[in-house]
Amino acid sequence: MSEITDFTTGYSETTEEERDAAERKRLVSTTKLTGWAGLMLFAVFAGGIVSFALSFKDVDVNLLRAHPLLGSVDILNGAVLFVTSLIAGIQTCRRARNAVFWLRVFFVILFVSNIIALVANGGFQGLDSFEAKSLIRGLVWPVIWIVFTFKSMKLAEALPHPWRKTSRGDILASILLFALPIMAFAIGYRNLSNAANGWYDRAEYTAADLPEGYATDGRIKFAILDGATAEPLTYDGVGPWAERKDGVFSGEVLSGVFTSMDKGPFFETMETVLDEGFKEAKRTIVSDTTCTISSHDAHLHFESLELDGDTYRWRFAMLYAPEKGKIAVLSFYDGIDGKPEYFHALLESIQF
Repeated sequence: MSEITDFTTGYSETTEEERDAAERKRLVSTTKLTGWAGLMLFAVFAGGIVSFALSFKDVDVNLLRAHPLLGSVDILNGAVLFVTSLIAGIQTCRRARNAVFWLRVFFVILFVSNIIALVANGGFQGLDSFEAKSLIRGLVWPVIWIVFTFKSMKLAEALPHPWRKTSRGDILASILLFALPIMAFAIGYRNLSNAANGWYDRAEYTAADLPEGYATDGRIKFAILDGATAEPLTYDGVGPWAERKDGVFSGEVLSGVFTSMDKGPFFETMETVLDEGFKEAKRTIVSDTTCTISSHDAHLHFESLELDGDTYRWRFAMLYAPEKGKIAVLSFYDGIDGKPEYFHALLESIQF
């Protein structure tokens, strides 16, 4: 076999793998990553570990239970950053040819992750001062370190430009790591949207599944209270139901896909179901509370509505069952000044 010589190493070896190993060994023994280069290397390892740890701290457990793919995006993103940081850090310590490429990949993914976090929070207005400062640092430092990989003499000494090399496998692996959380979010969001759009396309419960005195919208079961009547608002009974007791209360019961227990979706739903006849009413909040009803988290919102000289009470509530991927929504009107016993009885009767 003819001997192969690599001019960048000063070694004479018989295979490319042996030459690469010899050059890595020489670079490790003759160069040191100190100063800013050492700080960069520390930032890579620490950034990966911290990102992975925080991904568990910030995860929405209920969303993860209801929609595993969508709920795991933060954890998956943290895992990608952790894996990328290990590759970049270890390859840099080994003086591997692809080390600088993976350093830049790590900082790009970190920067993009922080941009997505900023957009998801509705900009800096959705953050407190500490979160805003942390996110700003998370946007600035990756840019600084990327520039550093191009300008640093110390890094160029440890990983000379003629030595650096990026393989097709490196490029494909980096694209896969970058795309994993994005694909998880896209697929999870599509599945959620499809479930929401086709929520009542297939009934889960029928009349045969009902206890005596109960009705179903096809997804949840609820009681028909004493003296009350209930009727479907759709021709086939699959969908929202109206329940009323003459002179006492009237309202609707329906179900939907669980997304979160945040106040934002709650109040958006509340404004959507408010009867058109009360859109112009003077509204006064009587109470807004969260509690547990029949082992399910619930959010109850009561308002006083004044319209054309008359006063009405509006009872709105959402009952959450993330383990089933469902919510129950109740919107009722009455003239009761005290505790609305019927409303609580109806909430307690909900079965998912």
